[in-house]
Amino acid sequence: MIPLAEIDALKAAMGVRTDVALADVLKVNKSCIQNWRRRGRVSDYARHRAQMLIEHGQIGKADNMEKLAAELNALSQRLGNFLYGPGRLAADLEALAARARAIGGAQ
Repeated sequence: MIPLAEIDALKAAMGVRTDVALADVLKVNKSCIQNWRRRGRVSDYARHRAQMLIEHGQIGKADNMEKLAAELNALSQRLGNFLYGPGRLAADLEALAARARAIGGAQ
């Protein structure tokens, strides 16, 4: 495959090393990354998605498993709160899982 600096920059920004991990974090099919290489550019959607993940604190260079464990612990304490809806809980858990996968892919 043809290396593409833009893909490498996205990997670095997302804290991952592989195309599969990048696809997982960006929630795109791994074939999308192959298509970006073939076309010679990353899609606008992927660039925007990466920017939003970073801006909203879902991905950050300071992420580590200890930080995620602390956030998961805090989230588990909120489970007893009936005001914490299942949709919001699912979204928070999904965000934590994506960050954990990103950390795992970077190691």
